[in-house]
Amino acid sequence: MRAIALAIVLNGCASTLPGLPQQDAQPGRLRATIPFSMNDHQCPAGACVFPRKSTYRLQLQTPPKTKHIIMQSCHRFDVFPSKAPFDSRYTPGFWIENMGSCVLFITAIREDGSKRLAIADFTGNEQAPATVHCNGTTGKSAGASICQSKAGLIQSVWFDQPAEAYSPERCPTPIKDGNGSRWEYRIGEGLCVYLFVLRDGSRHKHTTWGFTDAAVDP
Repeated sequence: MRAIALAIVLNGCASTLPGLPQQDAQPGRLRATIPFSMNDHQCPAGACVFPRKSTYRLQLQTPPKTKHIIMQSCHRFDVFPSKAPFDSRYTPGFWIENMGSCVLFITAIREDGSKRLAIADFTGNEQAPATVHCNGTTGKSAGASICQSKAGLIQSVWFDQPAEAYSPERCPTPIKDGNGSRWEYRIGEGLCVYLFVLRDGSRHKHTTWGFTDAAVDP
């Protein structure tokens, strides 16, 4: 069962098989900056983890002069005409988008062709708490966490007990400090999802987004 769980988290969708790559549907390497909410859970930073639900109300602070909104995951690619604010219903595909590492990317396409991005990840069955040191901030997260920073910078995840780390081959390998309760990694370009299995068997999913384009509004 543990092998199945690892395959689900590391391979992006519940229907994938071990050894296949992570989610390939990624909208370039933009920094996520659009404030949004899912079921009234606010995400002012542009990239957040939300509690797993059967459906969500997505509300987006649409950037000025936006023509279209794209919702893209490992399972879907939908294009919507822009409206301010953008208010839509998102129902994850059962056993695909509501499992593993199937991240939702929300892209605003502006009149001049430029893009702005928001990223939504979702909790699964993971419960282990972690302290995440990400891009100059420190925060505690139970079960799942996300870190967004410029690709190549060093981040860390700390636990209250030793853990083992599992990561896809194309993503930077985390390095443990001491007994394995503290892990450092160099954030990879684009999307990576790590699974940490603690000594007591509990798990923590850690998603990273490494951007190369740090453009910000207006």
